[in-house]
Amino acid sequence: MTIQIYLALFGWPLVSLVLCGTLGARRGICACFVFGYLLLPSVAVQLTDGLPSYNKDFAVSVGALLGALAFDPGPLSRLRLQWFDLLVVVAWVSWGVSSLANGLGLQESLLMWWFYAMYAGIAYFLGRCYLVGPTALRDLAITIVAGTMVYAVGAIIEMRMSPQFNVWIYGFQTFAFWETRRDLQIGSFALGGYRPRVFLPTGLALAIWMAAGTIVAWSLWLGGHRLRLLKLRIGTISVGLAIITVLCRGTGAFALMFAAILTLLATKWLRWKASILWIPAFVVLYIMTALAGNFLPMREPLVIASDALFGETRASSLDFRFRHEDALVDKALKAPIFGWGGWNRNRVDKDTAAEVLGKDSVTDGWWIIILGQRGLVGLIGTYGWMLVPATLAVLWAIRVKAPPPVFYAVVGLSAWSTMFALDQLLNGFNHPVQALVAGALGSFVVLAKRHASTPPPRVAPSRSRPVGTPDGRSPSRPLLARPIASRFDPS
Repeated sequence: MTIQIYLALFGWPLVSLVLCGTLGARRGICACFVFGYLLLPSVAVQLTDGLPSYNKDFAVSVGALLGALAFDPGPLSRLRLQWFDLLVVVAWVSWGVSSLANGLGLQESLLMWWFYAMYAGIAYFLGRCYLVGPTALRDLAITIVAGTMVYAVGAIIEMRMSPQFNVWIYGFQTFAFWETRRDLQIGSFALGGYRPRVFLPTGLALAIWMAAGTIVAWSLWLGGHRLRLLKLRIGTISVGLAIITVLCRGTGAFALMFAAILTLLATKWLRWKASILWIPAFVVLYIMTALAGNFLPMREPLVIASDALFGETRASSLDFRFRHEDALVDKALKAPIFGWGGWNRNRVDKDTAAEVLGKDSVTDGWWIIILGQRGLVGLIGTYGWMLVPATLAVLWAIRVKAPPPVFYAVVGLSAWSTMFALDQLLNGFNHPVQALVAGALGSFVVLAKRHASTPPPRVAPSRSRPVGTPDGRSPSRPLLARPIASRFDPS
């Protein structure tokens, strides 16, 4: 490995301390996670045998935790767990217990617990403790959009020059050059060329980040935020990011982005405020039908639609994944509670794979990996923390009548989190930023509940204006009828 890799990975905790010291703990944590995930190399450094490897998840999570402890440790001691927070704990427990249940030893279990803490545990609870209130959600959304803009510039360069940033900055390349070519076909329109990846492991990972970041930008725009980044208005940024995302040549990411934008427009113009919840509902329906062994009516229509919209190649790839998932689900349900543990024990044996699939089994989707390795306990915990806080946040934003800037920030971040969960049905990309957003949405749920249970302040009767409505009832109390800083946003 090059010296640049060691400097970047081991220097990031120091960068995190600087960010938290200059920006404050809240904004510093947002910047640590977003830019750490986007800019650090996707490699792992094995320090010594028996110890966990040091990678970007480790650097980002530990760096942000050190920054929080150094400059504002108070919120960590004020955390009060809610029932949905236990989903993260359940997922974390399943990673170590699955190794113990399969006889892989205590050392393997400790390593798995450490891995999941770096990937999701620290990020989620930092989001719960520090990203509290509408101002924090806005800061998080702006940081995600800013990171997406940085990657948009890198993507444009790599579309012309081929994926070279890893070589230029870190001095390594982990893929064959032919893998950088990708065609995107939409109906009769075909777009060929290089598919960028910048510092992420694959072009698919970059495409879904660009798509999700674009949705956050659109939510800020539709919410009426008067925001400028690099002297560009948020409307210009939103349209520009959507165009660049299409050019990134990610078929699934493009389809998700287009559907989510239509949903945001329906939320704005048709006032279907809960329409964005189709994303978590689809994720749950997909997993339930897969576990039941019956994809009707989902599998065939998805393959047919993919063939009609994106061509035979994409449809064949989708059908390939479905067939492999069937075999992997059958194997996983033979150890349903805590799964088979690591070391590829969740895969179908070679003889069965050759007979049924024609080749070795392929584990593409994150959900099927979790099911096979960590069982139903791990699956419920992992997809629980991905979907439940996001769903509850939207429902509570509707219930407390959040004003447009707050409501669309919640909707945008909920869409961001659940879009990654939906993409992980077919792909295996995961990162701690997703857990950070889930934690922030969980904090919004707690504040919304507190707001709804707090009685409105009494107002002295005025001679010039009667109190209450003509029928004697108290007027409705929308969210943020009082000043945002004093009642709903403790920051």
